[in-house]
Amino acid sequence: AQLVDGAFLRRIQMKVEVSSPDEKMFYQIFAKMCEIYKVAFDKDSFVHLVQKWYREPKRTLQSVHPRDIIKTVVSICNYEGTPSKLTPALIDEACRSYFVDLKQSH
Repeated sequence: AQLVDGAFLRRIQMKVEVSSPDEKMFYQIFAKMCEIYKVAFDKDSFVHLVQKWYREPKRTLQSVHPRDIIKTVVSICNYEGTPSKLTPALIDEACRSYFVDLKQSH
């Protein structure tokens, strides 16, 4: 199924294709977002993220994902009243809410 139809796309004057980053660029974006959101970069958590949430499900890396995932981790930590940090468990919690399987039946 298409997300948008041709008529919708014709109404958008400027369309810019943004390609997916490779793992090196994804790493750089992720590290920069950690810096911006004042979360200490944790290599084990990053490796866990890439392996479990991208390689295993064959999900495409997207440049916006690091920001969104880190913001979610920060929100979880704020809600729990703990300092913002990266752990594999927090990565999993953030990704479970971010990557929703719409095909899953209830």
